Amino acid sequence: MKSDRLLSALMLLQAHGRLSTRELAERLEISQRTAHRDMEALCTAGIPLIALRGAQGGWELEKGWRTKGPGLDEAELSALLMAQPSALGDPRLSAAADRAFGKLIAALPDPLREKAANIRQRLHVDTTAWRGATEDL
Repeated sequence: MKSDRLLSALMLLQAHGRLSTRELAERLEISQRTAHRDMEALCTAGIPLIALRGAQGGWELEKGWRTKGPGLDEAELSALLMAQPSALGDPRLSAAADRAFGKLIAALPDPLREKAANIRQRLHVDTTAWRGATEDL
């Protein structure tokens, strides 16, 4: 669905800063031509995008511009980040959860985004023994 893809592109730009059309296309699993059209659609919708040419060019949001995300307090953010997508077991669910986390983190203000990144880096759920645990019983 195009609206989902446009929102995903917007969140990617918020999270990563400047991205080339090729990088956007790869991350969104679309053609470069479609990625370029999507960026034009965002511009038409009033999103302040800047197109930069050249080898180091790409697309980026106007400095300081961000979408308004839901207001989460630190406890709510920590609780969401503790639910690790890798623990889901199903690769498709894990991929969807990772995309959702990326969108959430992109919409956070800078101080909470840094805190969220620290939590995600420190927390690891090792599920390798989970499958064998029931066989031993």
